[in-house]
Amino acid sequence: MVLVLRRAAFFVAFVLIWALLAAAVAHAATGDRDIVAFSGFAPGTIVVKTAERRLYYVIDGQHALRFPVGVGRSGKTWTGQARVEGKYVRPAWAPPQEIRRDHPQFARSYSRRRR
Repeated sequence: MVLVLRRAAFFVAFVLIWALLAAAVAHAATGDRDIVAFSGFAPGTIVVKTAERRLYYVIDGQHALRFPVGVGRSGKTWTGQARVEGKYVRPAWAPPQEIRRDHPQFARSYSRRRR
């Protein structure tokens, strides 16, 4: 009987520790995102508000996940609409000439990464 109780206690302790670790990982994965009131866009839409330096991922008609993002300098920001066509681990992209001229180290780090 004592052996059964010890095994049961060990099992309960193991499950509780596993649940706490899973909760900690899930909480850490949320990072700086918040769920905020947001309307006017269809679910699944991504909206970047450069003035706020925030990205909004619309989850339903009334709410969105909000994330902090980096945006271009004043006068070099992007505007308009685009469609995400894919997600790539190593995209075939290089910084534009203007950026490479302003920051030569970007061209070097890009060429090293691609090899």
